[in-house]
Amino acid sequence: MRAPAGRVRVSMYADTYHGLLRGAFSAFADRWPDIQVNVTFSEDPAHLMTEPYDVTFRIEPLPDSAMVARKIYTIDPAVYASPKFLERHRAPEEPRDLLDLPCITLARFGNMWELRNRDRVETLYIKPRFVFSSVPLMTELMVGGHGAGLVQRKIALPYLETGRLVQLLPEWNGPRHDLFILTAGRQVPQRVRIFVDFIRDFLETAKTPQPDR
Repeated sequence: MRAPAGRVRVSMYADTYHGLLRGAFSAFADRWPDIQVNVTFSEDPAHLMTEPYDVTFRIEPLPDSAMVARKIYTIDPAVYASPKFLERHRAPEEPRDLLDLPCITLARFGNMWELRNRDRVETLYIKPRFVFSSVPLMTELMVGGHGAGLVQRKIALPYLETGRLVQLLPEWNGPRHDLFILTAGRQVPQRVRIFVDFIRDFLETAKTPQPDR
């Protein structure tokens, strides 16, 4: 039987790759050498009915019910800063204290931070010092002591383990977001189905990624 072959065209957020999928494409190439993967990084998720892609990733609700979405990950953020930051600024005791501190935000989620502590909810409208569309760049500035940021725990963990970041307001969590992988329909070419299944399995079994050196 002939091995699956052909091209899979993917549109995705750059930080989905950097934060979650480093190593996935190399592993996929090892497993399926005859399937070519073309990746385009974009902050705007592709509309698969009108754009030349087979697969895209999306966090916000689906605008078109014809696309099929499969949940692959839950982003679970919290607020972090570096020890260097805390040498210059007093650690917040309540969420509203963040309004008086320099903060770094991710452009995709805007400047509204909703923090939860069990039944308590605080909605803050941050006036950010920096706004980035890249989580690695955001994290780099956080580690450098330039602001507090709201990032997912999996990305923060390696920096916590090395002491380069600490969690602020540890009893408070940011809003959870589900990450979906989308195809144009349920009937897709075998190579596309193989890719989608591989990414889902990779995220279920992947180890925590290491920070950029």
